[in-house]
Amino acid sequence: MKEELPSWVSPCRSVHSDRRAQGGITLAWQEPARYEGLQVRTFITAGSKDKSTENVRRALELVGLDPNEYIEKAVDRTLSGGERKRIELASILTMEPKLVMMDEPDSGIDMEALNGIFDAIQFLKKKGTTVLLIMHSLAVLKQADHAFLVCCGKILDKGSADKIMSFRISGRGNDRIRIHEKAHLAGEGARGVLTTNIAVRERAQAQIKNTMIASAPFARGHVDCKEIVQGNAIASAIPIVEVRHPKAHVTHEASIGSVDSKQLETLMARGLTEDEATGLIIEGLLSPSYQIDY
Repeated sequence: MKEELPSWVSPCRSVHSDRRAQGGITLAWQEPARYEGLQVRTFITAGSKDKSTENVRRALELVGLDPNEYIEKAVDRTLSGGERKRIELASILTMEPKLVMMDEPDSGIDMEALNGIFDAIQFLKKKGTTVLLIMHSLAVLKQADHAFLVCCGKILDKGSADKIMSFRISGRGNDRIRIHEKAHLAGEGARGVLTTNIAVRERAQAQIKNTMIASAPFARGHVDCKEIVQGNAIASAIPIVEVRHPKAHVTHEASIGSVDSKQLETLMARGLTEDEATGLIIEGLLSPSYQIDY
């Protein structure tokens, strides 16, 4: 059963950001802002009661940045996306909020930066801060204690992170499925994979669009889409790859078709009916353990 979002969401929208911050609520952007000429030191302590140098250095260390290298830098275009994300998070650490909302903390950054962000999230949790993560990534989902699957403002499912990670997409009857996943590799050395596995049966229709953009040196990405079609179902897949830097590289693969005949015959030779064998193959395809190593 679909659920409406909590009643407190609408009232919060009418409250200005500064009033929310004064009440202990703040956020971290998917793409943090740049400030020409504004020093990291000043930015980090802007919302902090403790504006000491020691506090700034401690926050930078917690997010995996060397204070000696960054404290006097400007929060401008000379910093990578991962650096700005960690500096923004350092400013949240010094603020000590009650609730922080983080929009796709893994977007466009490398694994080193992501590990620093994960460490900071755990630090906030230990300090009693509630961290609300908005994400499409299984790596980020694993940081959560509780998870919600939200689509078009409706809660489709909720429970533990493990439960949400096992959520499967399949269509049958007259189902209509449209999926558009997008990733932007904006940090130097960023890595990303978009993987979509879906099965449609009977008269169901599925339209899948995966967009991967790489705009930083040594960024590496892969787009993989596999769709199984049974009966009169219809499926389409559109992988879109956009490379904006000569040293970035993105690959893609898309396949649509019926269940592999050899797989089917093997299972039927073990005593399964055709429907049972087809169902087992589809279950494996949609399993969260099925993924591309990249």
